Amino acid sequence: MMRNLSVLVATVGAKSITLATFDGAEETTLEWAPVNDPVMGGQSKSTFSTQPPLGIFEGEVKVVTFLGSPGFCNLETRGALAFPDVSGTDGIVVDAKQTLDGGLKNFDVRVATAQSNAAKNGASWGANFEMESGKDSYFVPFSAFTCMWRGQTLSTCGNIADQLSSVTQLTVGSGGVAGPFRLELTSLSAASAPQLLAGGDVDLATFGLSDATQRTFKQSNDPVMGGKSTGTWTDNGSFGTMEGTCAIVPSLSAPGFINAKASASFADVSSCTGIELEVRSTSNPDPYTGYRFGFGNDQSSCGKFFARGYKADFSAPSGDAFGVVQIPFNKFTDCWSDATGEAITTCEADSTKCPKAKRLADLQTVAIWAEGVEGDVKIDVKSIKGYGCSAGAVVV
Repeated sequence: MMRNLSVLVATVGAKSITLATFDGAEETTLEWAPVNDPVMGGQSKSTFSTQPPLGIFEGEVKVVTFLGSPGFCNLETRGALAFPDVSGTDGIVVDAKQTLDGGLKNFDVRVATAQSNAAKNGASWGANFEMESGKDSYFVPFSAFTCMWRGQTLSTCGNIADQLSSVTQLTVGSGGVAGPFRLELTSLSAASAPQLLAGGDVDLATFGLSDATQRTFKQSNDPVMGGKSTGTWTDNGSFGTMEGTCAIVPSLSAPGFINAKASASFADVSSCTGIELEVRSTSNPDPYTGYRFGFGNDQSSCGKFFARGYKADFSAPSGDAFGVVQIPFNKFTDCWSDATGEAITTCEADSTKCPKAKRLADLQTVAIWAEGVEGDVKIDVKSIKGYGCSAGAVVV
């Protein structure tokens, strides 16, 4: 992902251990097989072939009719394999590119270990990453990996960092979004995280059509108890616009919400100070005081069923000119009201409510909210970044 050009990347001393290639090399050319959704009449299809030095994984993820949602296509290593010990590395590097015009961008990489299999036969550690135009190498940090079995998160797998000497299987796949794909794979390896020589900013979302960090935002409005709020999201080429009305929910006699959210494989911001937005607002009332920024899908730490992820308030500059807004991570909390969006217990008051390092390493989602304040809302968003990132931030 793009960074401030003053930030230099260090490669000296980086550790890299090749796990799989497709060039015919005896030690790293493995047996692979596609596995598609067999659940409830799944119709997804994929194939695998080799054109050394490439492995070609192509197919189409289709909606599982019975479930009404997209299935999956996976590519898995086969057989009893003796992978090298990759202890001391920080993540998996997938060298690949998506070559089908309009093809799927969402993929995941998974690592099974002896310990994950012991926790549940077939369980593995995995994390998502998103294909970007012009990019053919993706570093996925182990800090973003979660132990899963058939879509269920397991808490009995231990710590992946302690299991890197016992890797038993690799998987690359795509699921949850319908569409075709053609993935050209060059290699998979375990490696140290690329490091920064100086602090800087980390680009998370921009809106130029050719930008590596161009994101797709989806609009949501209050569905709860007959909510009347309406909103739309428009991508204008160089910025995005959320526009609508935050209206009173009749049954609650209180304002609802509108939001725009993007899901992707974002850069690691665990070494950053906070989130920086380049925004402008032309709302009524002006200034509008109900803006919030959120990230992640974590369950509420204070039991609010509809509250997901971390959230913080911000004030957007009014008028024609874009302005910069910085929100330190200590202003975010995962204990907020799912009725009003307001913080119940802040990070500053209780450190257990602060964003966890694992979530900052993998934000999962970013979202712009207008919530809890009645009004006609229009906010333009030019960029979303992590700011104040110290040396050692991960480049992905």
